[in-house]
Parts: sequence; structure tokens; C-alpha cells
Amino acid sequence: MMVLRFKKIFEPNLVNRASELGISEREVVILASIIEKETPLVEEKPLISAVFHNRLKKRILFKVIPR
Repeated sequence: MMVLRFKKIFEPNLVNRASELGISEREVVILASIIEKETPLVEEKPLISAVFHNRLKKRILFKVIPR
């Protein structure tokens, strides 16, 4: 069910946008899950997303800190 929901939401325009950014569908899901984990506040998600996208553009690696 989760995959079907993803396929329904991840429309061709989002597939094209991911391609423009040079990231795969799998990487989109991973990045989205990281952003979701960072904040529960909807209004903060675009800012968090921008930070991660800027880091990716600059090829700054993410450091995983175990919780």
C-alpha cells in the first residue's frame, strides 16, 4: 500500500525535478525521510530541505550521528 501511495504522489513532474537535481527516486525517498526526521513543523521543512540541497550541491557529506 505504501508503494502504491508513493507512486500516486510521485507524479511525472516530480520525477523530472528529481532528474534535474541528479537524484534517483530512492535518493528522493531517503532525503525526504531525513527532512521528516529533522522537524515535525511543516513550515520548517522547506528551509531544512534547502539546507540539505545546498550541502548536496557543494558535495558536503552528511555525518550520521547514532541516537
